[in-house]
Amino acid sequence: MERLSEIEESLEGINTQNEDELSATDIFSFDDLDKRRIYLMKRQNDIPLDDLLRLCDEKDFYLKMKSIEIACKVHTNTLRDSPNSLFWQFVRSTLITEQDHEIVGFLLKCLRNFFLENLLNEEVDEELCTDLSKSVVLTDKERMSFGSNDQQKDVTADDINLLNIRISGYQPTETGVDMCYEETMDDCSAVFDSSKFLPYSKRYNQRRKIEDFRVLFISDVEVQHRLLSFVETDDLCYNTLFLFWLLSFTKEVFEKLNPVDLIGALANKIKKDSLDKIFRMACLIFMNIKKHDLFISLKNLHLMLNTSKIMLNRKSEDLEYSHNKKELYNYIMKKIKNVSSVENYLKELYSGHLEPTLYHFEESFWNVNLTKLQIKKHEIIKAIRLYLKRGERQNVVMALNDLLMFHNVDASIGRLIENYGVKDQLIELCGSNDNEIQFLALQAFLSVLNQQLY
Repeated sequence: MERLSEIEESLEGINTQNEDELSATDIFSFDDLDKRRIYLMKRQNDIPLDDLLRLCDEKDFYLKMKSIEIACKVHTNTLRDSPNSLFWQFVRSTLITEQDHEIVGFLLKCLRNFFLENLLNEEVDEELCTDLSKSVVLTDKERMSFGSNDQQKDVTADDINLLNIRISGYQPTETGVDMCYEETMDDCSAVFDSSKFLPYSKRYNQRRKIEDFRVLFISDVEVQHRLLSFVETDDLCYNTLFLFWLLSFTKEVFEKLNPVDLIGALANKIKKDSLDKIFRMACLIFMNIKKHDLFISLKNLHLMLNTSKIMLNRKSEDLEYSHNKKELYNYIMKKIKNVSSVENYLKELYSGHLEPTLYHFEESFWNVNLTKLQIKKHEIIKAIRLYLKRGERQNVVMALNDLLMFHNVDASIGRLIENYGVKDQLIELCGSNDNEIQFLALQAFLSVLNQQLY
């Protein structure tokens, strides 16, 4: 953050006496603001977490932002293990109510720490990291994330250090063939000291904790809505998408966060935006959705398809990025074909929630798949009856459409409609105050009545 750096540069020339003799809590007793700032800057690793949390409520911009940064870097594990602490109350309050985008953007960037897996032991030797800096290989997703000039403006060395890196003596080339780093390694079989890295058992436990925390964080509906709104905000979009990307690595996140909401936000942004870094982050998120193979309605698959087409139309020299865009497009096309099947319609029907997908409006779907639908006609009518009984508006509208479509292609289900009491429900809905429900119920009732008369 430029503003933070500017303040620290201005503090460099100021001397403080007896700095080493002060205790951490003395930062609250100083009357001189510059002295407090200098102390926080120089003694940041010595300040207890409780004192840092108190500083988060300071009115001074530097004290507030620097304390957030230190807390997120130094006390990541402690704070992650304390989801009900004052820190997370502060985070929630800031995300939901703070109007200063500079503060919100900085907080979003700091929050990355909590959703990343660290492979290094905490006591890792910094010299090792320096020696191996040239042999750090980012994953495909990571290199996509930092591949453009536009993106480099937002990415610092800290960003790369935060990522879950792999230490390797090999580098994927543009042709896909692994080659050794000749400049930095004489022997491709060089073995590094594995004690510097977490053993697999600890990594597994850490990953599980991080995944659980991702789910817990996104479970807050107000935070969800606020983050989704940030996607539409130019100066917050990138850091928000970065956060969504990290969250999207955990499939269970989408049990709390409706993927439809995220897909819609991304689609709207891509239609308006021209920054390559935004396109890349959207692609990364879509690739994670693809990896989880989530159930997505036909309507939203078409939304993803249109977004994917926009991505494809933007030329890129990054071969991996181009490959992923094509892979994503092909996946969506395949899913659209699959979602048009009876099996997927039944999956939605039994899910307890009906979306405004093409199943409910396209008579061709009912005509083409009539034989399969007839096999399941008892289950379908029972499910429709349940939706009508529950009375949730969207479900009622979709269920009435299904009933009408099904009866139009197979009048014989009229007997089932009467036997299962659905006809009585239609009569009741004909008196609904909702004009659309009233109209659809009347249509379905008259269709059944007409078949019985003739």
